[in-house]
Amino acid sequence: MPGVMGGSPDVMATGPGDKPARPVAPGVQEAAPGGTLPDGQDEMLPPGVPAGSGRPEKDFAGRVRRPADLLLAVLSLAVVALVVGSIRALPLGSTELAKDVSGWVHHIPGWLSFGAEVVSGVACSVLAVVALVVLIRGPWRDARNAAAAGVTGAVAAVAATAVWRAENGAVQHAVLHGSSPFIFVVDTAFVAFVVGTDLTRRSHWSRWWPSAVVALLISGLAVGALTPFAVALVFFGGVSAGWLVRWLLGAASVLPGPAELVAWLRGQGAAVRDLAADRRARL
Repeated sequence: MPGVMGGSPDVMATGPGDKPARPVAPGVQEAAPGGTLPDGQDEMLPPGVPAGSGRPEKDFAGRVRRPADLLLAVLSLAVVALVVGSIRALPLGSTELAKDVSGWVHHIPGWLSFGAEVVSGVACSVLAVVALVVLIRGPWRDARNAAAAGVTGAVAAVAATAVWRAENGAVQHAVLHGSSPFIFVVDTAFVAFVVGTDLTRRSHWSRWWPSAVVALLISGLAVGALTPFAVALVFFGGVSAGWLVRWLLGAASVLPGPAELVAWLRGQGAAVRDLAADRRARL
């Protein structure tokens, strides 16, 4: 360039194109000059999602198979096998224990135990309906997992009670104690449904689900519909069914994906075009 008049040394004028390139982290594509994205489809969105939306649809969230779900399902099944095995090994003692507990709960006033059963049943039904509405409005796969878990728990409970009735042995007397298996089946299905929803990871659900399950099992024990062995089998059988279904069908990842991170970075004013996805298993 020509020098400045007055004998001053030549001064180089630089434009925006002469600026040194800013370092970019690996896997991050910088936006076009000026902080704007180029025209065309937004690459942060999966195929089929309209361009310009600030957040991808929830149905595109990654599904993962958590090893912890499978491990917990196996451990719960081991507890179920242990309870049934102890009943078969000690048939007389197990039956007597079930009768003694049933005799103790008869000291509770009938109106109190029956009222607790009705209140807990209605509360659990309302929670289940609200949870289904929440799941249906979100990712449909979560609603599918919950429904599949509930059906699996109910089918497993019906099959188990049918086998015990056919045997007419110690397990039937210690678990069912001559009562209808309806409460046993319904409670098992509800516990499996709760685990299948995976809503206990959310703070505003984590305090309601455990309370509902405990109230349902205790009220069933108070009215004599469940024995202590039935309570153990309902809980561990239900959670095993829920965890197994959740592992087989996959659960929603609790970590944000690349598209969600891009949307958040753009919301913070960062000129980011795309992030490279890490295909490792996420929890």
